Order: sequence, then structure tokens, then C-alpha cells
Amino acid sequence: MDLSEVKWSTFEYTLQGYVTDFQKSFPNIIKITEGFLGKQEIDSISSSTVIRVHSLYNQKRVTAETRSGKLFSLPVKLTRLKFLVPSVKGPVGRWKL
Repeated sequence: MDLSEVKWSTFEYTLQGYVTDFQKSFPNIIKITEGFLGKQEIDSISSSTVIRVHSLYNQKRVTAETRSGKLFSLPVKLTRLKFLVPSVKGPVGRWKL
């Protein structure tokens, strides 16, 4: 698709407004007018970026951060992930990671 031929709307949508108005018309394309800088590259998007939105998807997730600052977003229903927790009970703030 030649983007120079696309006529963009004059109305700017918030993400929630876009989802409300267009959730039954996927896939479609959007042009970002105000970007967002997240903590990771995957959470960031620049102004003027044109993207194709394929679907709306809700999934319960856990966010976690390593000692070095790396962020994870893990699906709660992930069955293969196994982990250990400290054996001493008490607030997490007492532990120096």
C-alpha cells in the first residue's frame, strides 16, 4: 500500500477511543500522532509511525523486573514457567536482591 495516497482522519483518537470505535473493523492501519516512551523498546512507539493493527487481545499478565532492570511481561496462564520464592516469610522490601 502506498501511504502517500492514504487520507488520514482529521480527528485524533486516544487508544481507548480507537478500540471502542474500530474494534470490529480489524485489520486496519493507524498513524501515530503522539508517541510514547516506555521502559522498554517494545513498550515505546514514535510519532509518525504507521502500523497495521490486527486484533484486540486481552490477557492477564504479571510484570516483573530483574535486579539489572530488565522488564518481563508474563502471561498468568503460562504453565511451563517454574520458580522458587524465599522460604522466610515477610515483606519483600526486607530482601536485598
